[in-house]
Amino acid sequence: MENFNNNDSNNNNLINGEANNNNAIERVNKSKEAEENKKYIFKVAVVAIAIVFVLFVGAGIIVGLFLFIKGKSDMEKMVRNYEIYSEEIYNKKYGDRVVKEMVNNHAADVNETDSDNQTPLYHAVQNNNIKAVKFLLENKADTEIGNDSGISPLLLAVSNNNTKIAELLIKEGKANVYGSYAGKYLDHYPIYYAVSHTNKTMIKLLLDNSFDLKREPSLLGYAIENSDESIVRYLIDNGADINYKSADGTTVLYNAVLSLNPALVDYFLSKGAKIEDAGESGIYGNIIMAAAGSKFNNTSSSPVDLVSVQQKSADSAKIMEKIITNINKGVLNRLVNGKNALIIASGNSYIDTVKVLLTNGADVNSSDNDGWTSLMYAANNGDIELAKVLIENKANVNAVSYEEKTPLLYAMNSPIESSRTDMIKLLIENKANINIEDSNGLSPLTIAVMNNDVELTKLLIANKANLSIVTKDGESLIEYAINNDNVDLLQVLVEAGADINYAGISSYTPLMIAAKSGAENITRILLTQNADLNAVDKYGDTALHIASEYSNLPIVRMLLEKKPNLNIQNQNGDTPLHKAATSGNVDIVSELVLSGADVMVRNNRGKYPIDIARDNNNSAIFEILREAEEKQNSTL
Repeated sequence: MENFNNNDSNNNNLINGEANNNNAIERVNKSKEAEENKKYIFKVAVVAIAIVFVLFVGAGIIVGLFLFIKGKSDMEKMVRNYEIYSEEIYNKKYGDRVVKEMVNNHAADVNETDSDNQTPLYHAVQNNNIKAVKFLLENKADTEIGNDSGISPLLLAVSNNNTKIAELLIKEGKANVYGSYAGKYLDHYPIYYAVSHTNKTMIKLLLDNSFDLKREPSLLGYAIENSDESIVRYLIDNGADINYKSADGTTVLYNAVLSLNPALVDYFLSKGAKIEDAGESGIYGNIIMAAAGSKFNNTSSSPVDLVSVQQKSADSAKIMEKIITNINKGVLNRLVNGKNALIIASGNSYIDTVKVLLTNGADVNSSDNDGWTSLMYAANNGDIELAKVLIENKANVNAVSYEEKTPLLYAMNSPIESSRTDMIKLLIENKANINIEDSNGLSPLTIAVMNNDVELTKLLIANKANLSIVTKDGESLIEYAINNDNVDLLQVLVEAGADINYAGISSYTPLMIAAKSGAENITRILLTQNADLNAVDKYGDTALHIASEYSNLPIVRMLLEKKPNLNIQNQNGDTPLHKAATSGNVDIVSELVLSGADVMVRNNRGKYPIDIARDNNNSAIFEILREAEEKQNSTL
């Protein structure tokens, strides 16, 4: 039994082994098949790539051949149809070949010019066609022919900032580094363009090829204005005369001071620049004024931006400290173009510079040609810190300009609202005249009221501002408040004791003004303060006359509640009832009659109110007055 089982086991093992062998063979076959497939795909891919490559190369050859033929055709057309100086040639990629064809096979003259005297070389340079430039130079193109404006090819190359072409013109064409018309146009020297482009390589090229900086000493000043500091230093290091004086007597030191460039000022001084030779009176004033910022002069009614000037203030002060110790202090207070250094610095709000000037003896109360002092500029600019510095140095808070304005009046009109109140407080605390009037008769309080500034009005009243002041036109403070329909402002003025019955040149009282305009809230305040109901203007009209004439029913009702005299006659003999009948307002006629107005009063023309209604064909008013007459007659 045991042997039988062993035999079965052996048979099973044989069967399993044979199956495993079959599986292995199958796997090998599949692997070979996959490998064959990969090789086939690779061969197909290679063939496909080869076909695409051949097609691509073929297409490229065809396109290239087409472009070559077309280019040759276009080039031949240009040779036939254009002159060698035609600009159209030089803005083409094949322009150099066109020129070569023209010169080599058609005997074209490389120095022939167009109607503007522009040569082929000029156009090649203008279009930055370096191949054409090189060919033309090799064929003796003249670099000295300039166009009608005197612009030579070299000048054009430098202005285009093309260093490679400029080098070709100089080294191969022997171009004049001063330009063909050197001296005809000062700013047409090629080196000026190199400086403005801040192209040190170009500048070096020109200097290395015999441009003499001493021949053009003003270039240094031009560099300060139109280039950067590295170019300025480079020119000085290469022999520019640092103490050369321009036509107006100034040097580059003056220009550096004028531009408020402390680094350049230090550099120039280290290189031997002489302060005393820098120019006593340049276009922007002497060097002290330049240090104060005369180039950035903001001494006008337009205020400066206090944030943006901080850096300039610091730079100005640094320069001022270096300059002021080496100069005649007599120039400190000298007026140039109507201003001195302190005025300039104050107008610019350069507080640091102002401190330096005051420390060195500047007159804090000096004024410019308009009579403005430094404190006035500070007040106008809303610069409180500067104002404090000036006041600490004994600035006159009540100085008067030619406009008859003081610092306080300039502060009142300053557009800088954020600091206006604090500036006014500062000036008042330092005994500014609060009731000063300008040439138009405007006081600080008048300006505050005109500007509808309630808080500022309160501040000025609290500091004893005159409430009775009137303008040259005879207008009172209350009139301004009423005309602006500003109830809050009127309330402040009335509570402070302003005269509510003042009649100006117009002879209108405040109540009359309100009655005419229909300002109900204004009228209510005036009546609460017991405004005179029966005051008359120059025509004899009361507020009730005026309200009736202008058909302001709510105002009439408010006035009637206060029991005015209903029967006052004006210069024409008219009562308020006559006015109401004339205006045709039925409601006002009714209100007046109900309040007891006398309907039997004749005016100077002998007219009763009912006669006016009849004349105007106003039946409604006529009927009201007829009934009132009957009632009035029945009581007699």
